[in-house]
Amino acid sequence: IDPTGRHAPEWHEDRAAHELAAATPVDVPREVAVDEDLPPTTGTLTGAVREDESADPLPGTWVLAIGPRSVRATTAGPDGAYTFAGLAPGTYRTAYLDADGGRAVEYSGDSPDYAGATGHGVTAGARTTVDASLDAPRCGDPGAPEVCLPAVPVPLAGPGWSRYQVAAGAHSASVTRGATATNPLAAFTTVAGRRYHFLFDASAAYVLTDPTQPEDQFDWNKLPGLSDCGSIDLSQNGWMFAWRWRTDLEPRRLEITAYANNAGTHLTPPQPLVTLTQAQLDDPVPLWFDLGISTDRQRYEFRVAGPGSRSASVTLPRQCAGGSTASLKWASGLYFGGTSTAPTPVTGWINEV
Repeated sequence: IDPTGRHAPEWHEDRAAHELAAATPVDVPREVAVDEDLPPTTGTLTGAVREDESADPLPGTWVLAIGPRSVRATTAGPDGAYTFAGLAPGTYRTAYLDADGGRAVEYSGDSPDYAGATGHGVTAGARTTVDASLDAPRCGDPGAPEVCLPAVPVPLAGPGWSRYQVAAGAHSASVTRGATATNPLAAFTTVAGRRYHFLFDASAAYVLTDPTQPEDQFDWNKLPGLSDCGSIDLSQNGWMFAWRWRTDLEPRRLEITAYANNAGTHLTPPQPLVTLTQAQLDDPVPLWFDLGISTDRQRYEFRVAGPGSRSASVTLPRQCAGGSTASLKWASGLYFGGTSTAPTPVTGWINEV
């Protein structure tokens, strides 16, 4: 007899609880080992809770297993995993509440309510897996990070976006404006910063097979930015975000960093701000980039948000510290390199505020 009730009671030699008369007696003239396998009466429901877009685990999320006769509750662990053992067989619907992240309750099958939730069968002796992916908070939502992702124009890479394309063998990108998009900032301007959504796709996973210099695979390619300090040459003075595809890491990934030129000296923080996986390029996720100058005009400010609720900010020194933020500047576009040109076409989409 299993006192927990998770297995059916038996008499020796696999006789059911009502078959005492048919049970095999055990002669015990000395110590005798008697082994029995009890049939399970309960099953297990398990899974993991992650965030849309980033696939980051959501530890501490409250998880409910709502069955025909009972409701069980637990919290997701550090890796987002949860388990309900000892469930009576039946159909269960799950609910997820990320209290720390401020997300709305979500039910199995991405349903906002119980009525639309997907039921999952639990059988005795078996394990049923139900994973959940919760929406990432946007600006204005409870739990949104300080550097948050504003509402994204949809559909992604649709008519509200403009397309950059760097041709194979080129550095600079051409621009194709979407039907309802405004062109990204270009040429001369006096603005003190730039803010835009940007979308990478699988073409960002490039491999240089004939680099100009051996380490060119790890050069930083440039996202749209601005020159500064009275110069129109961004390689001398200016700030932008930069990216590169790391073929030397496993798994391979795209790194995004802050990048500034200070009298011709290239500056970056010690670690990348955001990384994207191959899966996040194959099924693109939007990012938000914000370039500015500090109120004391001493430093460049960089803020990036996404995928999901990932975000980061950093500052880098400005060469003309204290100088005017309204001087004439050059607004650049997508640029490949470094010294090597693009080995294959590289495409990105922008929606600039």
